[in-house]
Amino acid sequence: MNFIRQHVTSLPHSLLIMAVTLMLPLCLWAKKTPQPERRTFQVGNVSFTMIHVEGGSFAMGGTPEQRSEPMSLERPVHRVILSDYWIAETEVTRRLWKAVMGAAPKDGGNDWLADDMPQEWVSWTDCCRFIHTLDSITGLTFRMPSEAEWEYAARGGRKPSRTRYAGDNDATLVGWVYSNSGSRTHTVAQKQPNGLGIYDMTGNVWEWCGDFFSLYADTLQVNPQGPATGTRRVVRGGSWDNAADNVRLSARQGREQDYTFYDCGMRLAMSDTTAQDPAVPVILPEQRTVKVAGHRLRFRLVTPAADSLVTAPYYIAETEVPQALWRSVMHANPSARRGIGRPVEGVSWNDCCLFLAELNNLSSCHFRLPTDAEWEYAARGGQNSLRYRPLLTAADSAAIRAARPKQSTHAERKARKNTNAFLGMLVGNEHLLKDKEDATLFDYTAYLTDSVGQLYAGGNISDKVAWTAVNSKGRPHRVATKQPNELNLYDMSGNVAEWTADRTVRGGSWMDAEERCRLSTAAQSLSPAVSTPYIGLRLVLLP
Repeated sequence: MNFIRQHVTSLPHSLLIMAVTLMLPLCLWAKKTPQPERRTFQVGNVSFTMIHVEGGSFAMGGTPEQRSEPMSLERPVHRVILSDYWIAETEVTRRLWKAVMGAAPKDGGNDWLADDMPQEWVSWTDCCRFIHTLDSITGLTFRMPSEAEWEYAARGGRKPSRTRYAGDNDATLVGWVYSNSGSRTHTVAQKQPNGLGIYDMTGNVWEWCGDFFSLYADTLQVNPQGPATGTRRVVRGGSWDNAADNVRLSARQGREQDYTFYDCGMRLAMSDTTAQDPAVPVILPEQRTVKVAGHRLRFRLVTPAADSLVTAPYYIAETEVPQALWRSVMHANPSARRGIGRPVEGVSWNDCCLFLAELNNLSSCHFRLPTDAEWEYAARGGQNSLRYRPLLTAADSAAIRAARPKQSTHAERKARKNTNAFLGMLVGNEHLLKDKEDATLFDYTAYLTDSVGQLYAGGNISDKVAWTAVNSKGRPHRVATKQPNELNLYDMSGNVAEWTADRTVRGGSWMDAEERCRLSTAAQSLSPAVSTPYIGLRLVLLP
């Protein structure tokens, strides 16, 4: 400000007015920048401050600005969604530790440390005892932050700084590290805070988190707490004894929970009991399950390849919407052939929109229909499958025969004979197989070596993966009773055709010939008011 005042007062009068006019909006903007809510707590004559962190979504792990190694423990980068919570402005000081526990730990001969330095030489177990005693004194419920909460707060919460360290790209401005610490711990809050006003999340001492240490999953997680069991606990933030490269926001370590050392302390956190859960589904890394209207829906993550028509990851339901879920949401069942485990049918595109609106209202989620491109990409197995092209010509079949291995085992010959015998009954029916030469696709040795596409979602033999006119006995069947495709998605060929967001239907149904259930079959455009007993829907869930 002195620099600005010195140079502004030397300007001509007209330029002075212009400078003030230009600076005024910046000043007003700075005043209006909201600051996080703060709460101060008292233990005896010692006070400490907690800062409110507004929940949100962020990419956790070795994001580009962290410049982490491709095979580091900070990969894969994954999306995390958190509810509101509170986190301490500073690391727990020796002064606060002594006010709660009566004395500081004696391990390591650290009595020389000043009271406003962070308490070190404490294990994860010691921190649990400290929190238990603090809770009994205050009547509140404190805890250690989860690893995700720690990183989200260090990055700046909903308005991340996108810096390598907690608040800046220069570690020495925001923390005590090996190059500037003089090989010792320092008083808290002496460096610049990050965007939330939190100090020392880079360096000074490592900070225990509540989680067991494990490798990251690559799926969307909501309020993750780490694995249920383990041998080590997470520490984050680095210390005064680490080089700047080891105190990056994404850097993480695991230590035995009874481990103590001269560079390990803690920071308090507290859940926000007034905040509602985030308006997102609970998607577990292993189960990918969403609870809606008493039903457990399972979803699979689809991550598009760079050369696909799909541009963003999405979750798609493992099965078509069953009648039980539709009835729970809409209090009616439009299906002609009823059964709670069968897919709902007889619904128009307009009916699906009404169902989705009500479902989203009940669950606070964002469900929708898949686009035509999303549907086909998932049906073909996403990145788990090859970049297939349709097999519709005799030339394709001739190429397969030419590439077929000349030698085969007895088991392979027997499998080929049995399979082709089954298909031989179908070859003469032109409405079932478009080209007689397609029968050669089902030679097992070729099936295992072909680099061209599958006919149906999950395989080349429709009877294994789809309910069609050949095997359905004139009715739809329970979902997930045939083999799934590479993404573990069921019935994307056959059972009921499925509406897409583009007002088309895909996949064929129980009353269609096999060729209508092929992946290569073009989308069928219908009026959004059309409802027939062979069309249903499948849900897509946005992360």
